[in-house]
Amino acid sequence: MPDLGNKTILIADDEEIICKPLRMFFEKKGFFALTAFDGEEAYKILQSAKVDVMLADLKMPKLSGLELIKKAKESIPHLPIVILSGGGSIEDATFTIKSGAFDYIQKPIENMDELERVINRAIERGELEKQQEILQRNLREKTQKLEEKIIEVNKAKEQVEKQSFYLQQALEMIEDQNIKMEEDLKSAQRIQEDLLPKELPNGEHFSFASKYIPSGKVGGDMFDAFFDPTYKINLYIADVAGHGVGAAMVTVFLKKTITPFEQYTDRNTTPKEILSLLNQELIKASFGRMLFVTMLYATFNPLSKQFTYASAGHPPFILKSPGKEPVMLRTDGMSLGWKKDPNFIENTITLEKKDRLIFFTDGLVDAMDRNTNNPYGMDKVLATVNNEKYHDLPPDDLINDILADIKKECDIKDDVSILALSI
Repeated sequence: MPDLGNKTILIADDEEIICKPLRMFFEKKGFFALTAFDGEEAYKILQSAKVDVMLADLKMPKLSGLELIKKAKESIPHLPIVILSGGGSIEDATFTIKSGAFDYIQKPIENMDELERVINRAIERGELEKQQEILQRNLREKTQKLEEKIIEVNKAKEQVEKQSFYLQQALEMIEDQNIKMEEDLKSAQRIQEDLLPKELPNGEHFSFASKYIPSGKVGGDMFDAFFDPTYKINLYIADVAGHGVGAAMVTVFLKKTITPFEQYTDRNTTPKEILSLLNQELIKASFGRMLFVTMLYATFNPLSKQFTYASAGHPPFILKSPGKEPVMLRTDGMSLGWKKDPNFIENTITLEKKDRLIFFTDGLVDAMDRNTNNPYGMDKVLATVNNEKYHDLPPDDLINDILADIKKECDIKDDVSILALSI
């Protein structure tokens, strides 16, 4: 039941004898009652006041009840209208309701309580229709917004599908490039490994051993030992800074540059002079300072046992003599490729029977200790070499056992090259 205290009823009838009692009745029932004595006046009231229900006579001057229904419904679609008529037929009642009236009551009104019930039901119907319209309007608005969202989502979906398509193409392209790059890297690794010596010089009173451990990337380690025309042995070990194809290209260049020395080095060419020649060639090649090279170059005379060496920024090498502590040997010198005319220092030592020289690249000392996360370091390398169990081992076993000991404690992250000479 609606709250009738705030409801307004419009009573439209051209007979005051009908309007007045009805007005008094509904006012007693809590309605705010308005009256009109013809259809035109009733329509004007509907346009100017808020009316919750209208009770109208079917036959009125200026504007009939049916005409009033039609006009009222055009401007106030959910206004409940109850028609009063004296002497009307069932056909009239049916036509009136079809025209938009809520109900049809014949005059004279015999049961006012029944009229009140009809008016209340009409108000309820009007309220329900208003609520239904509000719900439908909200539903339409939400449906429209949903449809707009669906359109936006579909557009976004199309964009995502396009982007996904392009991304998939890009990923496939990257994957193809990665495959080609891996193939190129493997080729570069094979080329780099081919630069390493297949066989090292060995004689009655000396022997060489070597080991190369790649890091899995293309790096810049290289070493070799060879006889020159004077029967001296030339040996070198080098490390190009960094990894990748650039570093590998420098190793190829160095190998190509050094190779002629095997045939044309004369008696008077010294290690520091060779380093100077290599440095000049690197400067000419314009690889840039980001690809500098550390190198140790030496000559060994098997007859005189004289060992002459010079270093271009390379890590020191180790001399281990029987019954003595191992010694680090180094010379000052700038890395190759940095400066046009660096000053390389040269030293000469005379080796004794059972002396051992161990040369290596910095991947060995830079191996990371798993417990401390610190580099293995030169001191530990010296301590390992000084271990008694290595004193009488052949050079190959010496290198393999030293590496095995280091691998127990450390992860080797960089290329490692080791070259050993035993007298």
